[in-house]
Amino acid sequence: MGYTYRVESELYVAGKCEEGRDYTAEAYYVVAEAPDGKSYSKGWFPGCESKVHYDEDFGEGFHYFADIREEAKAEAEALLAKSSEEDPTKADGWIFLRNAYESEAYANYDSYSEYRDARYGY
Repeated sequence: MGYTYRVESELYVAGKCEEGRDYTAEAYYVVAEAPDGKSYSKGWFPGCESKVHYDEDFGEGFHYFADIREEAKAEAEALLAKSSEEDPTKADGWIFLRNAYESEAYANYDSYSEYRDARYGY
């Protein structure tokens, strides 16, 4: 069907930092976009790891986030290489992501039908 495959990233809240604020990190995933604008995604590779550092001299530890964006992006690119010939509507692991703005799929999207089908079963 002529899908375009790429690695995308987005920001997400990985947890709370030492001061209690949200820690925002970047995650990577593979996207397949159809010519009509429907996009599907596969994989989720977070760009940080939550860790605890224990200081033996002071007898206490602190929580921090280790930056692993390079490794996460490499994993997403490896998945892209393996799945760039798959049909997202037929292969396992793909989920619907979005309709591209101003695309044919976006223009023809009927949000009420999803609500109606889920609510009333038809």
